[in-house]
Amino acid sequence: MRTTSRGVRLSVPIIAVLGHKNSGKTTVIRVLCSHLRSKGLKVLAAKHIAHKEFTIDTPGKDTYVLRGCCGSVLYYADSKELGIVLNNVDRNSVIDIIKVAARLLDVDIVLIEGFSKTVIGIPEIAKVICIKDPNDIKQLLSEQDVKGPVLACSISGKVAENVVSIPEDVDLLFRYVDGYLRIFNIYKKLGGLNCGKCGYRRCVDLAHSINLGKDSPTRCVFYNTRGIKLTVGSVEIPLNRFVANLLRNLVVAFVRSLKDVPEQLDNITIEVRLRE
Repeated sequence: MRTTSRGVRLSVPIIAVLGHKNSGKTTVIRVLCSHLRSKGLKVLAAKHIAHKEFTIDTPGKDTYVLRGCCGSVLYYADSKELGIVLNNVDRNSVIDIIKVAARLLDVDIVLIEGFSKTVIGIPEIAKVICIKDPNDIKQLLSEQDVKGPVLACSISGKVAENVVSIPEDVDLLFRYVDGYLRIFNIYKKLGGLNCGKCGYRRCVDLAHSINLGKDSPTRCVFYNTRGIKLTVGSVEIPLNRFVANLLRNLVVAFVRSLKDVPEQLDNITIEVRLRE
């Protein structure tokens, strides 16, 4: 996963709620979740548990034994709970796993509690920093290489001038989140490759400029081509609009010439292996 200044490619908006222990992270997530669900959005929550010996499993139980011999376990309980337990997952891989889970569960947005070292430098992820006292601002923001939109808030009253107080100023939190979602809706229509051909270093920077009315989506040479994806090995090959439309038309014409093809074509996948 890339966590450089060029960011990562997200298919779903992610808001990370960060802060020290007992700073109100879970409270803020609960408030955000209520707001987002009131807008009809499906939410996935992901939490960093900062205890090295923590396990959701119980020693001696079957799933514990299976995890010991297999390494990974997927379980389904008659309580209708489904879970996956993975061993030895590197923290830098968590965002990739969250992206896969969000796609499989078909959620609209992800709320992350914690993982500050992982997400702090990813500009595509919005950050809500929970502050207990003014000294937290310098420690959590000034001393770290923070990239992307950031809002500082507190559930302990007005701790500083530039910190949003919850619940008194909760509307400012909602406006921040709604603004991020507007920018993300623009971002997901762009190429998402951070190629720089538009003149901006990152697609999210162009999306921000478009949201302010300072630029147009057509500045992106890959605008509205994300329905076409060409991958060679593990490398995604950028396609401009002309090439993407040409490839789309060729594939659709080929598929429609075959027998027993459904009338409605929603998705077509072609895999060509040149080596066995």
